[in-house]
Amino acid sequence: MNKLIQVENLTKKYDEKTIAVKDISFSVDEGSVVAIIGRSGSGKSTLLQMLGLLDYPTEGVIHLDHQDVSHFNDVKRALYRRTKIGIIYQNFNLLPEYSIKDNICLPLLLDKKKVDMNYFNELVNLLGLNELLAKQPYQLSGGEQQRVAIARAFIIKPMLILADEPTGNLDKINGDKVIELILNTAKVFNTTVIYVTHDIVLAKCADVVMEMSDGQLI
Repeated sequence: MNKLIQVENLTKKYDEKTIAVKDISFSVDEGSVVAIIGRSGSGKSTLLQMLGLLDYPTEGVIHLDHQDVSHFNDVKRALYRRTKIGIIYQNFNLLPEYSIKDNICLPLLLDKKKVDMNYFNELVNLLGLNELLAKQPYQLSGGEQQRVAIARAFIIKPMLILADEPTGNLDKINGDKVIELILNTAKVFNTTVIYVTHDIVLAKCADVVMEMSDGQLI
């Protein structure tokens, strides 16, 4: 199976006393789902930020789709991220003045790209958003807003979805549903997913579970 992600000896130091990620190596198969668990401060989010090209490693290499992206400059990182990586945040990050439809399509609109309406319709059907497209974020529940955030991450047809505690602001019922929706949508489009969670039950939904402690995989 094709290795979509290959990480070699990855380290992130903020200073000599603060090492967030220590010499991590792993690979992820294309189309697979990986959960990263661990206590607060274990390095989970820092690792995800480096995989999403939101932060630079101090040492080590990240290969995404067989390309070394570790030391891309800011311009190349932004372009790569906008076209190949969908990110789902804990806090939804929807724009309040935009409709739900425009929030979903925003990554394409910013790049002046045409929306593939067949893909858009399939995506909103999968996520149960058809009746919400004309509304604005303040009219939606937390669970509904996170579904919009999922659609926004998938709208660019990414090769990789990264989700940092996507259920963190939701109750258990909505949290379970959000993970189910992310994984079902990824399966339909054969998208690789890495999600961070502190919930071992939610982690077990993944194909692979990686646990971090003190910046290392254990």
